[in-house]
Amino acid sequence: MLEGVQRRMLLRVGSAHRTTSTVALQVITGVISIDLMVEERRYLHEMGNGQELAIRKAARERTLNLWQRRWELNEEKGQWTKRLIHDLRPWVTCRHRTIDFYISQFLTGHGYFGAYTQRRGISENAFCVYSREEDSPEHTVLYCHRWAPYRTATYGELGFQLTAETLYLR
Repeated sequence: MLEGVQRRMLLRVGSAHRTTSTVALQVITGVISIDLMVEERRYLHEMGNGQELAIRKAARERTLNLWQRRWELNEEKGQWTKRLIHDLRPWVTCRHRTIDFYISQFLTGHGYFGAYTQRRGISENAFCVYSREEDSPEHTVLYCHRWAPYRTATYGELGFQLTAETLYLR
């Protein structure tokens, strides 16, 4: 029941589509799963209520390690998100991370992409309106000729070309 409440909150915080998996929602929002949070609190209680900063840091490190292991072992859901954010620690600890409706769509693949809308029965085909290729977040952001001028400017600023692997979000 608590996971259901957490999921509803994560959908709103992440401005995500309701079809987004809970594990992907937890990652993109940086919110630890309720069961891991309970385990962290139990650990703190066993260590003397966790009043000391070192104990709290050790407990959080332990939780992040458990979460990372769970994320790596997840074989079913959030695979596009995992391809972009494979190491949770830099993403979760980033102080200037922001999520909105558009970023959430890109990070999860659940949004106004032909591949997604066809899978959901919303559209008849999965093709990009600007090309005859399958419309996915990867195609739209990294390959679609419609957005090439923006990518070129971004590549100039970064000094390298983006791919799903080099786009690794930290």
